[in-house]
This record gives sequence, structure tokens and C-alpha cells, in this order.
Amino acid sequence: MKKWWRAKRHGIYRAIGRPLIKAFLSTVKVRFVNPEIVESCQTGYLISGLHKNGLAAVHIFRNRSYFVMVSHSRDGDLQAHLYGSFGFRIIRGSSSKGGERATIEFIRLLRSEKCGVVMAVDGPKGPPEIAKGGAILMAKKSGAAIIPVGFCANRQWRLNSWDKFMVPKPFSTIFCVFGEPIFVPQELDEEKFEECRLALQVAILEAEKVAVSSAKSKK
Repeated sequence: MKKWWRAKRHGIYRAIGRPLIKAFLSTVKVRFVNPEIVESCQTGYLISGLHKNGLAAVHIFRNRSYFVMVSHSRDGDLQAHLYGSFGFRIIRGSSSKGGERATIEFIRLLRSEKCGVVMAVDGPKGPPEIAKGGAILMAKKSGAAIIPVGFCANRQWRLNSWDKFMVPKPFSTIFCVFGEPIFVPQELDEEKFEECRLALQVAILEAEKVAVSSAKSKK
């Protein structure tokens, strides 16, 4: 049975899973608390949040031609298919394979196209809510802004995963909160790099708190 599932799951997902996800998310409303932060950004930008909010991010940032990084694994093939169907542009790579090449491509795109990139700073495997340095590095090299983001649905399920992945319930509302843009100096020693990483982590968690508060007021 396991071998059959591994062989067939990609085809089953393409035939059934993606349409079901789209139909399900079509019932979920989105409320931006402060969209002007992104709308007024004059540079490329990295919208940086937490891995647990991945489904919310797919729904909220769909059809905006944002870039995302997706691994080269077979599960990554499924993710790429899902993201592509929601209007994202895909760069393949991960921390274990192809990540350096993907990072270089992101830097080039952020410089030349002043585009938007959506990323989970604590992915792909945690620890949860601990920002890694990828966004800081890309912002340093490209001059792009980092925009912290937090999400919360007023009605939701939490999966029993390392990140407590959030699944909004049907007909719920997801609140999206942006933090103030963070600009990283090009000249950055190890100590200052760590300060920027911690500042980003704190800003994301603050945006999360505001999103949770907004969601609670909606219940």
C-alpha cells in the first residue's frame, strides 16, 4: 500500500488535491491590517514570516507573481505545482540542495526586477520561530527591504507538526499584519548580522501578536 501511495500520490494530488485546496480556500476571507507598508515599498522586498503560516501565505499572496523557493525533492514537486497554480513564480533550491544557486538568483531578481519574494525564515525544518540568516543575506546583497509578516485565522486547526502548522477553517478570516520594513547595511560584520537577524525575528513575532489580537476580536 505504501509503495502504491508513493507511486500514485502526485497524480492523485494533481487530479483531486489541488482543486479541493482551491475550493476550500475560496471560502476563507482575507483582511489586511496595514497593506500600505507593502504598497509604498520602492525597492524589491522579502516578505518574511513563519513556516507554520505557509497555507495562509499561499492564499493571501496568490496571483501577485511573487517568487518562492521550493526544494528539489519529490514533495517539492507537489509544492511547486501548488504554488504555480496560485500564480507564484518558482525558484528551485533548499538548504540541503541547490540553495546557494537559488539565493544568488533571488539576489539578482531583487536587484533587477525589484520584485517580491515570500519566504519562511524558520523553514524548512525549524527550530520554530527562530529566524535563519537567509533573508538578511539576500537583503544585504540586493538592497531589498525585508518586510516582516504575521498571520492568524479567527477560526483554525493546528496540525501536530514541528511548527504547529495553521489550517484556517472554512469560512474563517485570516488577518495579515506587516511590520515596518527592515533595511540591511551592505557593510555588515558577524555581530551586526546577528543583530539584524534577531531584529527580524522579534519583528515577525510582534506582527504575529497583532494578527492574533485582531483575529480574537473577530470571534
